[in-house]
Amino acid sequence: MRALPESLPSLTLLLMSCAPLLGACDRPDARPMSPCLFANTHDDIHPEGPPDPLSVLFVVDDSPGMAPAQERLAAAIPRFVRQLRTGKIRDPETGAIERRFDPPWTLRVGVVTADMGSGGYELPGCAEPSFGDDGLLRTEGGGAPGCAASFPAFVELQGGNRPGGDEQEAVAIARVSQAATCLVRQGDEGCQVPQPLEAMLKALTPSRSELRFQEGTRGHGDINRVEGAGSLHDPDDDVFALRGGVLLVVILTGADDGSVGQPDLYNAESRRFRGPLELRSFNHPEAMHPVSRYVAGLRDLSWSVIFAAIAGVPEDLVGERPDSLDFDRILADPRMEARLAPGAPTRLAPACTTPEGAPALPARRVVRVARDLRRLALVGSICADDYGPWLDGVARHVARTFSRTCYPRPLTRSPAGLVACQATELLPVGRACEPERGRDLQRVMDVETPTGLAQRELCLVRQLTREESEAGEIGWVYDDFSPEMRRWCSEDRPQRIHFTPGGVATPNAIVGFECLTYVRDTRGIALSRRDSCYLEDPIRHSERDAFCREATRPASPLYNARLADQVPEGSELFCEPVSLTCQLGCVADDDCLPGEVCVDVDVPAHAERPAWLGVCVDPTCVYGGDL
Repeated sequence: MRALPESLPSLTLLLMSCAPLLGACDRPDARPMSPCLFANTHDDIHPEGPPDPLSVLFVVDDSPGMAPAQERLAAAIPRFVRQLRTGKIRDPETGAIERRFDPPWTLRVGVVTADMGSGGYELPGCAEPSFGDDGLLRTEGGGAPGCAASFPAFVELQGGNRPGGDEQEAVAIARVSQAATCLVRQGDEGCQVPQPLEAMLKALTPSRSELRFQEGTRGHGDINRVEGAGSLHDPDDDVFALRGGVLLVVILTGADDGSVGQPDLYNAESRRFRGPLELRSFNHPEAMHPVSRYVAGLRDLSWSVIFAAIAGVPEDLVGERPDSLDFDRILADPRMEARLAPGAPTRLAPACTTPEGAPALPARRVVRVARDLRRLALVGSICADDYGPWLDGVARHVARTFSRTCYPRPLTRSPAGLVACQATELLPVGRACEPERGRDLQRVMDVETPTGLAQRELCLVRQLTREESEAGEIGWVYDDFSPEMRRWCSEDRPQRIHFTPGGVATPNAIVGFECLTYVRDTRGIALSRRDSCYLEDPIRHSERDAFCREATRPASPLYNARLADQVPEGSELFCEPVSLTCQLGCVADDDCLPGEVCVDVDVPAHAERPAWLGVCVDPTCVYGGDL
């Protein structure tokens, strides 16, 4: 193996100051570079400012038999609210703080039920067959002991948390927790056809949207409000989900989603849909709203959305790590198949059984929404006897979302004072890139919306140097210098992507941030294999290694044929701990492909020592200039 001088690290992650991605290179000493020098990393970012407001919407199945699950959810809520409010996630056994984050500036909690009626047709238990509870925020609980007769449509805490030990803050947290625990206990006398996805979407979709619901009605996103709520003096500030904030949806259901697109499905005398009412959605899936309706509907909202669900999934498929799930593996499990129960021709087989012995049906539609939302989704099992550990995992996911206000990795400036990154905005339908706001049109994109394809402009946001930003120019700047950055960013993330006044992020836009990275050792040998195995923090490095190994296995959903072709038989990839790219491990040159060499891996103090001592690199990929 080739060792490097002891005075130099063997691998360093560097950022080029010019790249094809960012336009023409302005450095006179730059030389041509091999394509193997580059790897892209991409993040969706929250560009600046205090922690975003957070709205938590619980969607509760109140169909027969759901009361015990509601009680388990209610029992876990006080600790969950306290974590979100204080920005401290504690080990439930020891009380030690596992993670800190800047808590949301405003925290709101509301509840809707999954009762959306039965398509207008009479069914047992469906008191209001046309609309049910209609996705309106609940103001009454199910009459649980100790609960008030009524509550506001949502409860909130404002202005950031006060210092620990403040009695008023403790009282405020207890007030919100108490209201939430009462409101999620909606009882089990609702319609036997739960429609949690439709209830969620109608509760959040504004009436101005073109999306339509039962009998052509509009969404309630601007109806679900509390007069006088909020403190920002905005006329829309009393709406449940604040614009530009983060929305967390938590669904609790013991059945698969029954959101029906063709109401005649529930007509006992239907000539088109026949057979037992209990099996009609199973026999006629074409009558249901497509899952894409809910994926596109959430993505088209004005907020960053985290989708979470406690549903019919076997416990061993989800465990207590809701943020590291393989949704395709869950859906492929035989227990998650929609199938008839053995010896019971009018009942479906359960995915799992609750502690009370009740069957929980496979929540395939709910899991498919989670799968299609990818990193923004989490799933737990309704059959667990304690939902607290799972909600702790949801809180960790929220913490990572809020930590992204400040950028997780330091960037290196070029001599011109810029970083090799670009910020983009995918604008809402009907908006155009404005040069006077530092936006130039990059391209027009066709995107899927709940009502079909639409065109949205992708803007390239102008990057500024520190001097330009301090002079009041408009665009974005890599900020590792300002007093505001030091106020909002934690010590381990002392940098942010800051949109300057006049160029702040466009409401309802998707902000992207992409860097072109250059990975090499100190002799100029570049790593030539793969893109990022970053996978977000915190995560064990062994899980990053597993991600890289799966990329070369044809049966895996992560399979990458380009990578697999570069791995000799009998070898495997690992996640190189400095560059966080998938690389071929080695102890000698013979372990590498012909023409490659084995170079020492320098492991940073925070990373685990990999099983391999080195990494295979292509010695022909050399950059001759200074970086």
